[in-house]
Amino acid sequence: MEVDSNLIEEFRQLSRESVEFTKKCALLVEEINSGRLTIVQLVEQLGTFLVDVAPINRELGTWILTHVLQGLPASHFDEKQLQFICTFYADRLKDHHQVIPAVLVGVLALAKFDQFPSGAAAQILSALFQNVACQQQQEHDRHNIYKIFQVLLSRCPTELCTMGLDYIYGVISAVDGERNPKNLVLLFNWFPKLLKTVNLGHLTEEAFEVLACYFPVDFKAPAQDSNAITRDQLANSLAPCLTAIPQFAEFCFPLALEKLESSLEIAKIDALHLLEIGCASFDVSSYVQHSTEIWSQIQKEMFSNPNPAVDNACLKTLTALIKKISSDAAVTTTVKDISDTIKRNLLPDSKLFEPSAKLLLGVANGSPLSSDLITKDVVPIFVNTFNISTTPSHRAVVLKTLIQFFDSYVALHQVIECEELQKVPILCVKASLDDSNELRKAGFDGLKQIAKFLSSEVRFSVYDNLQKLLLVPQAKDVRNSILECFNELATNFADEIRDRLVNNGEITSEITLEGYLNALCVIAADGNFTNIVIDIFLDYLQKSVNLGQVVVKSLRNLINKYENNDNVVNIIYEKNLIKLLIDWSLLNENNAEIKCLQDVDFILKSIIGKQSSQRQTEIIKELSRVDLVSGRRVFLLDGLLCNLRRDVEIDYRVVDDLSALITRESDNFIKSTAAQLLANIINKCDEDKLPLCLDRINKNQTDLTTISWVTKALVMRNHTTANSWTEKLLELLENDTNAAVCFRIVINDSFDALSPKSHCITAILYQQKFFTLVCNRLCDNYQPGRVSYLLALGYLLESTPKQVILMQFQKILKMIVLCLDESEEPEVLVVLLNIIKDFITQKEKCMEDHLGDFLTRFLKLSTFDKSMKVRILALQCLQEVTSSFPVYKLLIHKQEVVRVLGKVVDDKKRIVRREAVEARSLWFLVDAPM
Repeated sequence: MEVDSNLIEEFRQLSRESVEFTKKCALLVEEINSGRLTIVQLVEQLGTFLVDVAPINRELGTWILTHVLQGLPASHFDEKQLQFICTFYADRLKDHHQVIPAVLVGVLALAKFDQFPSGAAAQILSALFQNVACQQQQEHDRHNIYKIFQVLLSRCPTELCTMGLDYIYGVISAVDGERNPKNLVLLFNWFPKLLKTVNLGHLTEEAFEVLACYFPVDFKAPAQDSNAITRDQLANSLAPCLTAIPQFAEFCFPLALEKLESSLEIAKIDALHLLEIGCASFDVSSYVQHSTEIWSQIQKEMFSNPNPAVDNACLKTLTALIKKISSDAAVTTTVKDISDTIKRNLLPDSKLFEPSAKLLLGVANGSPLSSDLITKDVVPIFVNTFNISTTPSHRAVVLKTLIQFFDSYVALHQVIECEELQKVPILCVKASLDDSNELRKAGFDGLKQIAKFLSSEVRFSVYDNLQKLLLVPQAKDVRNSILECFNELATNFADEIRDRLVNNGEITSEITLEGYLNALCVIAADGNFTNIVIDIFLDYLQKSVNLGQVVVKSLRNLINKYENNDNVVNIIYEKNLIKLLIDWSLLNENNAEIKCLQDVDFILKSIIGKQSSQRQTEIIKELSRVDLVSGRRVFLLDGLLCNLRRDVEIDYRVVDDLSALITRESDNFIKSTAAQLLANIINKCDEDKLPLCLDRINKNQTDLTTISWVTKALVMRNHTTANSWTEKLLELLENDTNAAVCFRIVINDSFDALSPKSHCITAILYQQKFFTLVCNRLCDNYQPGRVSYLLALGYLLESTPKQVILMQFQKILKMIVLCLDESEEPEVLVVLLNIIKDFITQKEKCMEDHLGDFLTRFLKLSTFDKSMKVRILALQCLQEVTSSFPVYKLLIHKQEVVRVLGKVVDDKKRIVRREAVEARSLWFLVDAPM
């Protein structure tokens, strides 16, 4: 069937980039797939385009055919049909340059077909080499040429090899001079395969030079392009090309050694990387030949200009070099020469001690043979240096170095058979007993690293030391090292640790017990110790009030550490800790510190919160007989009820008791805990029981604490009664300034008692809804002198998302300005200034529109006596303004700002003076020429 001539003619009216063009091409694909049209018929129909004297029409015809080829399945053509099309496209490569882009895309489309004909790749590439000057094409067209090289090499490697040096010469000529980074990454990614596939012959050096001109890569991506190719991407792609084949070695070594002498850091690093990865392809003889030069350059870099990046590259290259030549007899001589050259730097007072030690370790890491040679030669020197050193810090450095050699030897040999290294554990034990914290820490760090290789004699000595040190206070970093060592030993020698350290007899000192229990926390998750550790905790809990408080504190640490470890939590639950804790707390409620009772609260919540609804119900029923709503007992009640799931039923009479307790209690900790628990219960209360609970609370409706927390509970769950309780807060605000802080409670979402962890209901956007409602009421009802309104607004703004504030900004602007003018509360002013500063930094239009109003307030607050933080923030706002808004809007204020800041630079606080000087300088330069 012939294609409708009108359809073909319509293409003349379409742009190739248009959607309609793509749709019509898709229609042709559908015709061919259905068998109603053949590719030959399509070419005949496109003849008026393809042979037209105007290049623009030939281009259009070629694009249509190319789009059709792209849309056909890979199995559509047989070899004969593809041969016809490939010949056509190869011939089109001789066409006008305007047609070439369509031809290149068409060739890529042809390469996907299963029956791609033999000989077609050579035919196409020959035409491409002869007729298309690659570097004269546009960037994306060059990219397509390189893709053609890549795809055809992958599909027809044998065929391309038969082209011989013509193929290599054609590719080299095409890529020579490429500068686009994306094209270069594409080239570098497939060039190693090309080099390994084809015999380069006398073009070997030319091929290397085409690549070497980019080395080292000196390129910086445009800052505005987040998806740009980076220098490291280019460098990491280029290096495998330069080291792809053994024949490149004679050119690569001189290049790398030359660039290693460069003053540029990236040149040194790239050169070292080149020498390192060359080990995978270059012959051993090449490295033996250049080993002296490489070592000389590495030594020079390490000793002359310490640079962490270059040093790291030097050591990696040195290790790779030694590993490479370890199969050659020359390795022994090379290693001995290196050792003899630098081991004289290992004396305590040598400035070259550290780089020399790193170099020796780099050599030792190369191979088992080099490890043996270096270890036997230099470890005795390190041991002697440790013994004769008098400075703890230097002894610590030497010990850390010895541990690194120990680790290196183990990594290469898997066992310790070196006599010289047997002294290292003894030195670690010696260091762990030193009076210097730094050396003691180094000793335990070392013991931790080599724990599994310690002899029984050394281990028992360590256990004796740990038995004393775990019980007494230590510097924090030393304590951490001791505990990590203890944990590592417990992992490897559980039975010994259990017998010698865990069963530690009777401890009567509070300080000693705390150290011991905290040490046990470290190993509690280990299945060998979990039951034993928890039993020890429970045993000491019942010893005395003071020891019990230590146990509770350590239990909190244990729960904190393993809160997400179900095994630990379940064992604690099964040991009946909940009942034991409650019994202990009730027995000692008058003697235990408040902090201890709060720890009990935390422990109970953590354990109960992890249990199922059924288990939680059982816990509550079992303990319902105990009166817990009185004074200090409220911490136990909170621990029991706060983290219950919403489907666990409780006795709601507790609401009356909590409400009454809040009203009469004077202790802030108890009052706050009771109020948060009340809110937690109201938030999770069943819908049918909630009205009764709220009626009970209404008896105490004048109590600010009760009303604010109940309002929060209802607002969070978006309950219908939330608005009426919000109205109560607003009514109280009319006459009581203290009511302002209630609004902070309602909008703040950082309370654990009302969080998803405690299974509370949290409606979406509840903060935004509450903020909008209250702000509207505050703005509508505000009258001069109502300071409580300004305070409430400040507290609301503190926890409201910035975007919500922006949406309401015009409405609350007047009150914000009044708050800056009239408020004497530093806390509120800090909140406002932080928000305003963010808006200025983000160049919000609302700030620019009211710039004058805010500048006046900033200047006033820059001398605010009550708070240094307010003064600093006001000055920082003045600084931000200078870079955020147009100069012409600032100029009218410049003189006044500079005048006032001239006084602020004499502030009594140095940090304020510094900010004032910075602000004044920026305002001086507002209209300065760039």
